[in-house]
Amino acid sequence: MTTLRVLVVGSIRATNDPQQRDLIHKAGEELGKRLAERGHTVLVGSEDPEDVDADVVRGALSVAKPPPIEVHLMQGAKECYARVVPTGQVKNRPHRYRDWDVTVLEVLRHDADAVIALGGRVGVVQTGVAAWMLGRAVLPIAAFDGGGMTIWGYSSGERSEFY
Repeated sequence: MTTLRVLVVGSIRATNDPQQRDLIHKAGEELGKRLAERGHTVLVGSEDPEDVDADVVRGALSVAKPPPIEVHLMQGAKECYARVVPTGQVKNRPHRYRDWDVTVLEVLRHDADAVIALGGRVGVVQTGVAAWMLGRAVLPIAAFDGGGMTIWGYSSGERSEFY
């Protein structure tokens, strides 16, 4: 089985509905678990509770043998997941730019084979479209509105190029 380096982007920021937010968090955790079960390297960018990143990491760490998990940080950002970094399960990777939007483009160019997008807003849309333009596989999850749904709409006429 081929394993990939998968960047997961998304957040609960596009909705104020508590039930929808809860579903996004649950989906992020399930996604992390499924990626880990298949041995894919998980790439994220924060541990902010508004982002799906922490949920994805929690899901990935819930399996018996977690895959590599990388946190790609913009320059100057504090390290994330301090409790699991010493165990070697999570590696923080600082980047050279002080802007997350530029940092994520660098991650797409050099580190990610694929992108999964759920929820979120404009940053998620920019990441998904940039990934597509760089020839990466993009899987937008439209069930939660926001950026994932916007990318889904953009991909409607280009499905074979997205994933």
